[in-house]
Amino acid sequence: MKRYLIFVGLTMLLFSCGSNNKKADLYPQKIEIKIVNPLDIQRNDQPVGIKLAKFKKKYQDFNENNCIIVLNNSEIPHQVVDHNGDGKADGLLFLLNMKPKEEIKVILKYNKTGKST
Repeated sequence: MKRYLIFVGLTMLLFSCGSNNKKADLYPQKIEIKIVNPLDIQRNDQPVGIKLAKFKKKYQDFNENNCIIVLNNSEIPHQVVDHNGDGKADGLLFLLNMKPKEEIKVILKYNKTGKST
C-alpha cells in the first residue's frame, strides 16, 4: 500500500496576541498553520511533521523549546524530534484525525525565550 503524506500547506501568518489569559502570557507569539488532507479517505492518528530548518527561515525567532500546538482552543500533544542524532531539534511532530478532503487550522504558540517544562 502506498503511503501518502499529508500535505502541510504551511500557510502561516505570524500574529502577536495579547490577553489576560495566563497561557497567552506564556506564549505571546502565534503562527497559524493550515493542514490539508487531499485524499478521499478518513485519516486517524495521522502523523504531521514540521521541518524546523525551513520553518525557521521564515520565523527566525521561533523557539521549539517553548511552544504549544492548539486545535479548537485545546492544546494537543507534540514532540520535538532529532532525526539525525546531532542533539539539535529537526522538527515538530503531532497527530491529527482528518476527514476526507478536510482542511484544519492549528495554532503554533510560542515564546521567543525560555524552555517548557
